[in-house]
Amino acid sequence: MARARDLEPGLLSALRLDEVALSSADVLVRVCSLLTDGTDGRPWQERLEDAFQGGPKPEVVVARLEDLANGDLQSAIDYWARATRRAGYQAYARRLLGAADYDLLTRALREDAAVVALAVRRGVRGALPFVTAWEDALAVMSPEQLARATTVDVIGLNVGKLIHQLDSMLGEKVLPVLPMEVVDARAADFMDTTQLAAIVRENLSSSARHQLMRANEPLVRKLSGARDALKHSADGVSQAANSLIELIDRILRTSSTRDEVLEWIDRELPGALDLVVEDRGPAARRPTKMGEVLCFLYGGGWVAREPTETDDGQGPLFVHEVLAGVVVAARSELQRLKHADEPGDVDKAQLERLLAAVEGALLIGLWLQQLTARMNNQEEPTPT
Repeated sequence: MARARDLEPGLLSALRLDEVALSSADVLVRVCSLLTDGTDGRPWQERLEDAFQGGPKPEVVVARLEDLANGDLQSAIDYWARATRRAGYQAYARRLLGAADYDLLTRALREDAAVVALAVRRGVRGALPFVTAWEDALAVMSPEQLARATTVDVIGLNVGKLIHQLDSMLGEKVLPVLPMEVVDARAADFMDTTQLAAIVRENLSSSARHQLMRANEPLVRKLSGARDALKHSADGVSQAANSLIELIDRILRTSSTRDEVLEWIDRELPGALDLVVEDRGPAARRPTKMGEVLCFLYGGGWVAREPTETDDGQGPLFVHEVLAGVVVAARSELQRLKHADEPGDVDKAQLERLLAAVEGALLIGLWLQQLTARMNNQEEPTPT
């Protein structure tokens, strides 16, 4: 992009190229190059600061992106994107710039595209453990259970499919046609998803153990114990189910007391029907598992948020509500397996799915809890 940005203003105008848009694209290329540089050991924050050295100020880039979002720049970009695919435009640009400069420009643009493609590939693959965790969690929810969510996020339900499609498209359609030899690519960047699956699964398990260790180190043994019981014990299904139930219950108990959960529900979600049990009178009020899990996911913090066109700002977010449903559904099924008289291969396979679901839900849940805690410490809820 730097080579295109150095063209004379008259040439840029003739080619319908926006100078600030090119400068912003150049910053994007530099960001991607710095973040994928395996020889640079600095923290990513310091690398990002370097990306803006000598380029447009961040506020200028943001302002231009806002122009794009408002449609002021969209027509020019659409025109350029269509024109560059036409032989007539390419021949015109070649005559205008001269063959040598045109070839240098197109080579530089392809190399820049390779830099961005590598960064996007690594970003997508960095998200795969979370995507896999989300897919594992959703696997224990029936369509009827998902339909009970007060807000259904179609993108949220299909994010795994979208990420896998993007990764496949990059591997099959984009990387093969770009000069990837000019970037700091590794063998893993070209590994197909089948080869990558085992690595992603191990990264997911490792991340879940790490998150649990930060929250409560002894709980890691419950997760490891469930896995070991499945592999080595004659009564592995029952033992593993019991370990996972204890893991869920202990994490909830150490997060908040019963009274703290009730106080949170009354403050943040008053009137919710499935979060409190009062069948034995007010003195015996207790939160349901759904209430306990939601309180855990929010870290006892605020639920209200700024309303948008698609969200009234009230009630749990889709991801919180679904994760809470996953934990409740998984725990219920684990109770059944814990007391199964003669568990067979089908029960063992179901326990393995539940283990993956609990592991995935805990990974995302603990991350959400920490994120929510940081946000709650930084700002107060918006009055409604």
